[in-house]
Amino acid sequence: MLEHNYSASLFEGVSSDFLLILRQIKDQFMSSILSSINSLSDEDQTLIFKAPAIVTVLIAGADQEIDKKEELQARKLVNYRTFTSDPFLQGYYEEVSEQFGDNLEELMAAWSPETGVQAMSNSLREVGAAIKQLPEDHAGILKESLRSLAKKIAEADGGLFHMGGINADERHLMDLSELG
Repeated sequence: MLEHNYSASLFEGVSSDFLLILRQIKDQFMSSILSSINSLSDEDQTLIFKAPAIVTVLIAGADQEIDKKEELQARKLVNYRTFTSDPFLQGYYEEVSEQFGDNLEELMAAWSPETGVQAMSNSLREVGAAIKQLPEDHAGILKESLRSLAKKIAEADGGLFHMGGINADERHLMDLSELG
């Protein structure tokens, strides 16, 4: 039986010019969402880059208490997404990760059990309005990523008895309906 090593021969015989073109297409694809975001007003750019921190505080504070595990999970996730997310979003998460800690600290300092969820929901509505200005495909993939982030943060607390579930308060907010 003949075995064939496909990975070793995948680019065998492919010209270096063609490989260069493929790299350029990949680079354009990865930077296109950043180009779209950068075409927005400074205020809208700030909101979109701050969105993961807003999502973190909204979900972590849903039960009226920001749990350290949720905060740490969010920090890890944003860092991981710089190299594990959809390649289309990696550049976005690289930008986000540079400011995430400061944005998160600022939002957590302003958060209160009485008004925190409502304030973050209002901020998320503003993010949704900013995202609507992006091309539809860019907006869709970004919203999907933020919803995924919300779910992972909610799972960090563990729900009832910290057994890996999501508590009802977090589940209610996890769909990020404020994004539109």
